[in-house]
Amino acid sequence: MNCRICGKFFWVRPYRRDEAKCCSRKCWVRYLHRLNDKGIEITCIVCGKQKHIFPAHINQTRQGPPRYCSQRCLGIDRLGPKNVMFGKTGEMNPSWNGGTSFLPYAREFNKRLREEIRARDHHVCQHCGATDNGGKKMCVHHIDYNKNNNLPANLIALCDDCHLRTNGNRETWRVLFREKTAEVYLA
Repeated sequence: MNCRICGKFFWVRPYRRDEAKCCSRKCWVRYLHRLNDKGIEITCIVCGKQKHIFPAHINQTRQGPPRYCSQRCLGIDRLGPKNVMFGKTGEMNPSWNGGTSFLPYAREFNKRLREEIRARDHHVCQHCGATDNGGKKMCVHHIDYNKNNNLPANLIALCDDCHLRTNGNRETWRVLFREKTAEVYLA
């Protein structure tokens, strides 16, 4: 069978004879783009470069067409040119919290304490109610974001997804989880 893009002969198993069109993945991508030549031209809002975007590469969940020609331009728009050039994030990042993520945990925050908190919360995420964390143990989260405050009333079990969400809008999460732990200790 001959490739529809480069014309090179290639072997195909008998059961794939009707569906095989190209000799390689590279030719297959070119074949798909040739069929979908209805793409759009975008102008990058950072560098002004023109780029042709094929329909298969347009994220359908996003509002409107892409605005950047590359991941680098997206990073420049979000973090500033100096931070992208030198691989820094830090203060320019909207989630920056003064470098507190690099502070060490207290000694009391050990494996035994974390397991006690998970058992107290019945190995269930206290936000979404998930019982399976992709085969991993539930995360133990500090409600007041202080790594040295290891009182059981300040710790709560969360799945990975919910634990990642707690990094933004911290005051809202503090209030929500304080109410949840108050219910546990008042009951």
